[in-house]
Amino acid sequence: MKINFLWSQLLVFSIQLYFASALSLKDQETINSDDYLDDYSAALEDAKNPTSDKIVNSLIPLRKDNSDLTFDSDGKVLMVFLGKLNDFQYDQGEEIRIIKDTFITAYPELKDICSTFESDDIKLEVFQMLGMSPYDSSDGVIEIYIDLSDIFRPCPDPDIADMECQAEIPLSGNEIPYGQDIPWYCPEDGESVSQVSGDWVQVSEDHFSWMCDEWESSYNNEDIYENRPWTGLGYTYNWGSYNHVGCSEFAILAYTYAVFNQKMSIEDYCNNI
Repeated sequence: MKINFLWSQLLVFSIQLYFASALSLKDQETINSDDYLDDYSAALEDAKNPTSDKIVNSLIPLRKDNSDLTFDSDGKVLMVFLGKLNDFQYDQGEEIRIIKDTFITAYPELKDICSTFESDDIKLEVFQMLGMSPYDSSDGVIEIYIDLSDIFRPCPDPDIADMECQAEIPLSGNEIPYGQDIPWYCPEDGESVSQVSGDWVQVSEDHFSWMCDEWESSYNNEDIYENRPWTGLGYTYNWGSYNHVGCSEFAILAYTYAVFNQKMSIEDYCNNI
């Protein structure tokens, strides 16, 4: 009797072990068959090198005379970005502070493009167009009004009023160290940087440092999906499209003041609800 009992217990344990192993293998297969891994890896590899052949000369210019933009009565321009809806519990017209460096796009570009999406996964298409991880936690579109003077292009020449970015700013006496992966010169703290010509744009040392830090944080994380295909050329990298050009990209620094307009789920925003 005891032998039969022991055999029955052993059989139960074996069955449990089998299903546990099967479940583990199934989970591993799910990880290994990530539908996005190849495309996202290729996007990171391509976007990390901002060369002159990738320059786009049709970027949206942020200027008061651009009739495609929306301004409030104080001259602030309407911009949008993705975030978590629960993080923005504000009333329309309320002044807020953006707590971290944030990439933004000009209204209504995102809405105009994503309203044409016809797939069953609009959120994924928006993430792809904005060069974001497919597993990003953002669930909403946030609209804010912001001063033009607080906005810059996240590219070597930060001017927001023109229609293209340069791949680099020619410098005098400052050479990129041999073996450095970052595609721009990165000044040390307090180091002066001299441009070959500052007639068309004058770039501060702080901006050069910001660009280098952003490149580091975009491409050096161990988890591939903690990285993002950042072009450094003023447009988002659309890793769901053949030509890879997404929206015109701008940025604001942490603790910048803005006026809250509205928030909406990504799906509702793109469906014009």
